[in-house]
Amino acid sequence: MMGPGEGVVADRSDEILRTIRETLDNPPEATSMHSGDNAYNNDIDWDKSSQVFSRDWINWRGHLGALAFDSQPRELEFALNSSRKLVVQAEMTGKGHIDLANGDNCFCAGTFHFDRDGYLDSIHLDSGHYRPSAEHGKYLIATLINNYDLGSAAGRENAEHFLANVKIHVFNKSTERFDTCTANDIFTGRYVAALERQRLERQQMREKQEALLPVVTLVDRLLKFNTDEITRLQAQSPKTGKDDHKAKIAAFKANNIKLQSIAEGLTVNILAIDEDAVKGMLKATIATIQKASEMRTHKNIDAVVSFFKCGGNVLPDSQRNFSRFIKANQNLIEKIDEPGVKRGVDLKI
Repeated sequence: MMGPGEGVVADRSDEILRTIRETLDNPPEATSMHSGDNAYNNDIDWDKSSQVFSRDWINWRGHLGALAFDSQPRELEFALNSSRKLVVQAEMTGKGHIDLANGDNCFCAGTFHFDRDGYLDSIHLDSGHYRPSAEHGKYLIATLINNYDLGSAAGRENAEHFLANVKIHVFNKSTERFDTCTANDIFTGRYVAALERQRLERQQMREKQEALLPVVTLVDRLLKFNTDEITRLQAQSPKTGKDDHKAKIAAFKANNIKLQSIAEGLTVNILAIDEDAVKGMLKATIATIQKASEMRTHKNIDAVVSFFKCGGNVLPDSQRNFSRFIKANQNLIEKIDEPGVKRGVDLKI
């Protein structure tokens, strides 16, 4: 536990006071009980079960905190009700936040956690009935530190210590888990700003993934086409022993390496990917695959016979396969160009 004044940043009491006023003058919408959780017990003995939160409980200037009992940590449920009264359950009665709020809406609800020295250690915005947000937590913090006399050194020290050291556990709807931050992160809006940055980043990632989907799909299909051609060419005999046949296989293998490199580049941080650069590399690779498919591998009498049989238009098998591939994937190829600008390779298909 830090002693009074340790870790205190430069005096910002005016800023704290301004934020307190703005927050308390503009409270968030009171959160309501969720469907199925709207029953409460009218038989509670309120004198025994609850009391108003005491500002002595958030005073770090004593040797021990006000809630030091047998050196044991202590937890108290709370509700900041619609009348802006902060009620704390003094005994573990088995009742919930809806009982503390007397069945009404409230501005915040959860659990105060005190350490074994009796000092407030953390606040869990963990009410399943009310599900408070970071904005409700900010309103609670403003309510609590409004108890301090920020015109005094003791009040400023307590406020600074509270903001810097009390941990806030707040539910993150996106991850469906509780985040942990300082009271200052909630009070200054830093936590909400971080959530907004994360939201924008997720949106940008979705947009980038959508933009790169044609590239990813085309790379996968080209890898399969290239691999199939390598397998087909390697299975041919006796032509596999010819130098020009080996050169054609080597050309397809070289293009496979290029495609694998592009595929690996698409697995890094998606926001760091230069979309235009990737598309440029892919279009250049398509052009070299076309050249590989056009390579001739037989110059014997069979080629001459085929020439006359086909009316003078002889295409290598790979070239015919590549032509079919391009026609089948023309829509993807068009999408790797900039909108309205055809900067792609002339595939001459």
